[in-house]
Amino acid sequence: MIEDLTEIDHEPPEPLNEDPPAEISFHAITGALTPQTLRLPGQINNKGVVVLVDGGSTHNFIDQALVGRLGLVMERDTPFKVVVANREQVSCAGRVRGLSITVQGYTITVDFFVLPVAACPVVLGVQWHKTLGPVEIDYDKLTIGFHHAGSPYKLQGLQGSELTALRAHDAMGIQGPALLLQISLRPVEASPDPTPYPALQDVL
Repeated sequence: MIEDLTEIDHEPPEPLNEDPPAEISFHAITGALTPQTLRLPGQINNKGVVVLVDGGSTHNFIDQALVGRLGLVMERDTPFKVVVANREQVSCAGRVRGLSITVQGYTITVDFFVLPVAACPVVLGVQWHKTLGPVEIDYDKLTIGFHHAGSPYKLQGLQGSELTALRAHDAMGIQGPALLLQISLRPVEASPDPTPYPALQDVL
């Protein structure tokens, strides 16, 4: 009698240990102002930028057009998918490592994933928040306070503003999808003929 010594492994395969997908919030994609929105004035290489402090985004993101304009070095590393507001996924173009942003005298140095964010050029998400420890945010006064290296910091956010006109050089810098509106004054004209096409009168 010959015994079959072949062993069959009936144990199920171990589940893959995957990290949850990165997400970017509706506010970061659209630039919508809400009572829970905190925007800070910042500078990158002495160029002014608006920084969105966003607890609804998992990572730090920077607009791809801004990366190009400032000549920042972007690494095209492992492909990275990001879930956007409509639950679709977009591919990250790359990563800018160790980018320093100065906000009201405080320097933030973190990595940023490069996305066509458009509405918000720079987004500081939970990836940055976790490095601060306890944080106090006052959405009424638009401030964020925290301690770093034993020193207290309080950053003042920007107030919401109404629509403003673009200056000529601002319009020249627009890249990607955009909508420009122009309002022109027209002279008052006489009321149009209710039947501008007399040939249609017989049909009506």
